[in-house]
Amino acid sequence: MEAITLHDKFTKGAVGTVILKKNGSFSDITNAWHKYQLTNNSKTIKDRSYFNIYDFVSGRMKLNISDQCDVLRLGHYTPL
Repeated sequence: MEAITLHDKFTKGAVGTVILKKNGSFSDITNAWHKYQLTNNSKTIKDRSYFNIYDFVSGRMKLNISDQCDVLRLGHYTPL
């Protein structure tokens, strides 16, 4: 299994992580992310809730990647 954490092109902050499906490729996902970030980034949209990993994967942006990856929710745990 392969996962990719995608970052905002300006803040470099992580926006979310996707896990590749069998027919997904690293280059297809990163190329689609580049296209998504042309209009959906921290400089064009101030409210980050309007550009997120779920919008990217959902297919609303017509990037045709929903059959190539799924959003991977990551939990964080730090022992006491």
